[in-house]
Amino acid sequence: MSDRGRHVPWVTLAFVAAAAVASVAPWGEAAFGWTADGARSAPWRRFTSQLLHDTPGLMALDLAAVLIAGALVESGRRGRHRVTLVLLGGAVATVLAVLAAGDEVRGFAGASGIASALVVAAGARFVLDGAGLRRGLGALAVAMLLTKAALEHYADFSWSTAHLAAGTQVLASAHLAGGLAGLGIMLALAAQRSPSSSTPSPSAMRLT
Repeated sequence: MSDRGRHVPWVTLAFVAAAAVASVAPWGEAAFGWTADGARSAPWRRFTSQLLHDTPGLMALDLAAVLIAGALVESGRRGRHRVTLVLLGGAVATVLAVLAAGDEVRGFAGASGIASALVVAAGARFVLDGAGLRRGLGALAVAMLLTKAALEHYADFSWSTAHLAAGTQVLASAHLAGGLAGLGIMLALAAQRSPSSSTPSPSAMRLT
């Protein structure tokens, strides 16, 4: 693959494209939607429903965040591996939040948990790999999103619900779980590539 191809965030673009098509297609809800009862209650649909968005406003907010933060996470060495882990981690965290909510949640849609994971992961990457202003901006992004999610979850506070369909509520625990998943994955990846674990010992080195 050319250098230009390596710099294109293909994984992020593929997710955004899939979510956009699923959200606007007339068959999207039937194919991917999840409800607690009836024909759409299969457990795997808790994952696919995260591709769906009930309103253009929700789709624009979620997918813009996924696109920008995902591109930042995916850039650089092993970027596709990194962004795939964060995407999956955010999706799993969202499903766990839905399960934890129990009968309170009868249906779910939206990629806000995944978006939260990617935004926190992008900020964490600035903190871990950057310096100076870049590191400060990364720390601010992580702190702001996790604080917002915690306020939503514990204080029943939301910045805005104008982009939501009538009768729809924010599942704040999905935002918080997604953000924590993104942070945990980035810290785990940073620990794996720390000098103490990545530098081979002299006896293990070989010349060819």
